[in-house]
Amino acid sequence: MELTLKQLKYILVVAEERSISKAAKKMFICKPSLSQIINRTEQELGVQLFNRDKKPLSLTYAGELVVEMAKKYFSMEVSLFRELSDIEDEQAGRLVIGASPTRGARVIPPIFAAFHEEYPKVELVLKEERSSRLLELLDTGEVDLAFVGHNSSEADSVCLFRDRLMLVIPKPCPYPIPLQDGQEKISLEHFRDTPFILLHEGQALRN
Repeated sequence: MELTLKQLKYILVVAEERSISKAAKKMFICKPSLSQIINRTEQELGVQLFNRDKKPLSLTYAGELVVEMAKKYFSMEVSLFRELSDIEDEQAGRLVIGASPTRGARVIPPIFAAFHEEYPKVELVLKEERSSRLLELLDTGEVDLAFVGHNSSEADSVCLFRDRLMLVIPKPCPYPIPLQDGQEKISLEHFRDTPFILLHEGQALRN
């Protein structure tokens, strides 16, 4: 047979009060009705839950097992509703964050540490992919937000910082650089026919 939540609650209160009359008063039910419920439950289980020979009531071994399980269940129920309340209040849950490998190493560590300190019950999951793939995962809902290397018309975006890229060339440089005396800048156009070592295709930084 299956014990109902109401039966478990009645058994638990009777065990706590060690008296059917006190438990009935606490549960706002008449004593005969509560007594019938306890008796019927014992008949359905095929075991006696309470020793009625002496006052106050005491639990049998079977009763101790049932009460122990009832306490565990109601404790889990309270924990469950607390967790659900935390999720509703955005204090708990899971947040899947996407980041490209080049951005992840720079952005993620300080953000994760600060976020975990403020929201310790929120599980942070990191998913590393190239920027174009992350936008696809964002569209399908597989990631909640993503750090990518460029703005996109496919999603709402906020610019967090701008990268400064450095062109590294051999020294001495095998390519003539038309720098005049005192000149510090040169156009990237000058290197348009020079072979570059770049990231893989699809990487925002390569583009």
